[in-house]
Formats: sequence, structure tokens, C-alpha cells
Amino acid sequence: TALGIRAGWLAIAQIPLLILLAGKNNLIGLVTGVSYERLNVLHRWVARGVLLMATLHVGYQNYGWNQYGLRQLEWSTDLCTTTGLAVYVLLCWQNLSTLAPFRNFRYEFFVFQHLITFFGLIIAIMLHLPSTALYSRVYIWIPIGLYLFDRLVRTLRSMLNNIHPGQATLEVLAGGVTRIRVQTRVKRWSPGAHVLLAIPRYGVAQSHPATIASTPTSHNGDLLFILKAQKGFTKNLLKSANSPTGSLLPGTKGEMATLQK
Repeated sequence: TALGIRAGWLAIAQIPLLILLAGKNNLIGLVTGVSYERLNVLHRWVARGVLLMATLHVGYQNYGWNQYGLRQLEWSTDLCTTTGLAVYVLLCWQNLSTLAPFRNFRYEFFVFQHLITFFGLIIAIMLHLPSTALYSRVYIWIPIGLYLFDRLVRTLRSMLNNIHPGQATLEVLAGGVTRIRVQTRVKRWSPGAHVLLAIPRYGVAQSHPATIASTPTSHNGDLLFILKAQKGFTKNLLKSANSPTGSLLPGTKGEMATLQK
């Protein structure tokens, strides 16, 4: 069981790094200059590493108990087994649901369930950690703080960029493409930059990445986006652009971010 316990602690110790790599604003990106969408690839691999350590933890623990004939007793009397099972099931689902077929089926639902499952995972881990080692909960409080910090910074940046919300004009192009032109106070950006575009009519508290297709000196300084309709947000934009009353949308918001090439 010593190997199982060690694997469990290694899994817990990676949780802060897991959340640090998932945020839109994080210290790793600030120090390295690597954009958040590239760090997200590392986030997925860290999650797989956590799952591997959790699998070794579960396997070695049950193997050790079985060697001494204690497995049935542990599962019937120890609370750690049920909470640990909850952690493992949630962790398996989080890794499985990030695979492309699940993620692309309906991305908005994927993001929602991913966050809800994460909250459940954090609670289950807190319950699973032994009462004799409550100091280990620092590995859970740190990622909670990192997540709240990321949301706070994103909210402040969004408020700063949207003191006077822009107005979006939609136009349908050939091939199921929507051209969006946004009048905004943001007048400086780099080539290849993108925004997290939010239109409350198509999703409350949702923001979607969109690459800027204009320069600060073109289109009278407006932001121009060319979006191919897929599902969810982009599909709703195309439908609205095709409707007689949907070509002008007040209150469109965007949060600036930089896309590293």
C-alpha cells in the first residue's frame, strides 16, 4: 500500500498545476509569453498524469488490502473508499469528456459540465483526504484561489474594455459565413490577436474566441470578425444575420487577448 499512498499524494500535488494551466490569465503564461490556448494542451496532459497516478493509487491500495484479506473490510467500514471512488469516477469522466468527439458535439454544454464536474471533484477530494493529514488540503485551496484569481482578472479586463459596450453589425457571406463588425473603444491590437466575444442574447456569461480580421487603421478602427457557422454560438449568429431584425445587435462585448503564433 505504500506505493498506492505515494501515487495518491503525487496525484493531489498536481492539482494546482492543473488549474494554473487552465486559466485564461495565469503566471506561467505571464512569465513564458505562451498564450492560454497553447497552455491548455499541457493542461490536458497534466490531467492525464493525475488520472494515471489516481489509477495506480486505486490499484495498489486494493491489491495491498487483498494481500492481507482486508479489502472487503475496508470497503464496508472505511469512508475513504467511497469518497475515493467518487473522485476516481469524476476524474475518469473529465478526461473522457475532453476527447474531441465529446467536446465538439456541443461545446457550450461541454464547458458547463466540465466546470460542474470540476467543482464536484474538488469537493470529493476534500472529503477523501484523511483527517490525519488535513494540512494536505492546501493542494486544494491553492487551485481554488488560482481559479478565483483568473475569474477576477477576466471580469476586470472585460469591464475595462466594455465601459461603453460596442455595437455589432452582422452580415451574411457565402458558404455559411457571418461577418461581424464591432464599434468599440479598443483601438490597439497586434496582428493575429483575438478577443473573447460575448453577445448575451446568444448565451449569458459565455464568451467565444474570435480572431480579429482587421487592422487598427482599417474599417475606421472597428473590429472585424469572419466566423464560419458551426454549432451553438456561430450558428445562432448566422440565423440572426439572416433575420430581418437581427443585423444590428447593441451591447456586444469583447475581452482582449493575444494569440501567439
